[in-house]
Amino acid sequence: MSGSRPTVHGTIDVKLCGVQVAVAFILLQLLSAHASCSDRPGTPNQEQAVVISDTEIYYSWRVATRETPIYYDIYVRGPDDRDVGKNRTGDGPYRKRFGQRDGVVISGLNRNTQYCFAIRARTEGGTQGCVSKKQSGGICVTTMAEKPRAPFVPCPSSPSCPLPTDFPYNCPHPPCAPTQSPPKTSGGAKCCVLPGNPPLYGCGAQCP
Repeated sequence: MSGSRPTVHGTIDVKLCGVQVAVAFILLQLLSAHASCSDRPGTPNQEQAVVISDTEIYYSWRVATRETPIYYDIYVRGPDDRDVGKNRTGDGPYRKRFGQRDGVVISGLNRNTQYCFAIRARTEGGTQGCVSKKQSGGICVTTMAEKPRAPFVPCPSSPSCPLPTDFPYNCPHPPCAPTQSPPKTSGGAKCCVLPGNPPLYGCGAQCP
């Protein structure tokens, strides 16, 4: 019949089918993205910030998600909550598991300056994936006014027995006989290791 309306299928007008299908596709994408972020990664907690030199801070946290590998958005603010160009988005991958500690060295900082840190977990690198529902509570610390006399150095990569007398006692190493084990202190000062990649070690006031 002339002048009749085009055939209607349900509520979709055939004449507008192309536009409606496109709109439906967009809505489907939005719904899928929302659904994929229904189980967001946990927010890292138990933050620590250790000053390891006049221009470096070791920022660490307790992993609060069971996904691995995981990525992190790390926020670094200077005095007056100023952006200092040290933020990291989707940094990683990190492979520490739930309940373990992980961390990163933030370098290129100014001497005798307070910096504040906060973090979110992210399921993928860069700007992809889902992030923690909220960022961590944050922590602040001030860099040294002068260079330390004994900066942190990487743990030995492939140690073997017998271990040298200056080997940091809790760096990873193979099983050794008691007489070949590393010392517990260095010059009378307690030594420590900060988890990371690579692990770092130092002694005395540098230990948390």
